[in-house]
Order: sequence, then structure tokens, then C-alpha cells
Amino acid sequence: MLVIRDAQWEAFEREAALQVLLRASPPRRGAALRAECARLNGLFDRAAGHGLRGADALSRFAALAGSLGPTFDADLPWARAILGWDAPASARLDALERRAAEQTGGAPERAGAGLAGETQSGAADDGSSREAGERSRRTHHTDEPRS
Repeated sequence: MLVIRDAQWEAFEREAALQVLLRASPPRRGAALRAECARLNGLFDRAAGHGLRGADALSRFAALAGSLGPTFDADLPWARAILGWDAPASARLDALERRAAEQTGGAPERAGAGLAGETQSGAADDGSSREAGERSRRTHHTDEPRS
């Protein structure tokens, strides 16, 4: 039986995110490609430090770094606060993207939308995602066993 360990799965997820981001950027070769891969892997390491895992989360974090600055997670107090929430990664990333859109004057969009020429569809931001994230943050801790 084939067993894929967590560390191996994370490596696959990183590679998937890396490929999506590299396809969305201008072609690079040689030293420029190695430098871009190193930059993205550094971002992925920081994302993992915030408990963000999976190709989607890594791509979204990298896109936020592209719009807010490469060290936004350390430089912006509001980003540090959101990343510190005890909430699922998707709720934290949704909140970061909304706040980033407010800060940059852009429309809220999920990072990664359009990276490979795709468009992101979905309901308008009606606050329901924010409320779900807050609800999750408030109720996440429990001593009851999960069913």
C-alpha cells in the first residue's frame, strides 16, 4: 500500500502553488527563475508559519504579499491580528483580502483569481463570510469530542 506522509503532501501542495504562480508571471529562465522560486518558497514558509497550508492558501498569501508588500504579515498590525485569529485559514485569508481591498481601494477579490487567465466568480461580499469567520473564531475552542 502506498502511504503519502503529511510532509510529502505539503511538498506536492507547494509545488502546485508554485506552478500556478509561475505560469501567471512572465517567463523566466536560469538565475531569474531560481530567484523567483526562492522568493515564493520564502513566502510559502512564512504562510506555513501562520498555519496556512495547501496550494490555494499559499497562492492567496503570495498574492497578498504582491499587493501589500513582501513582509505585510510582519509590517501591518491589522494583518498580524487577522493572521493570529483562532479561525480556519480560509476565514483569515478572506478577511485579509477584504481588508487589503479596502487599503488599496480595489474591489475585494480572492488572491489567485485571474492568475492563469481565470476569473473568480462568487457572491458579492455581504459580510456573511466575515460573520462566519467571527463565529468560528469565538466558538472554535471546545472540550467536547468531535463526532
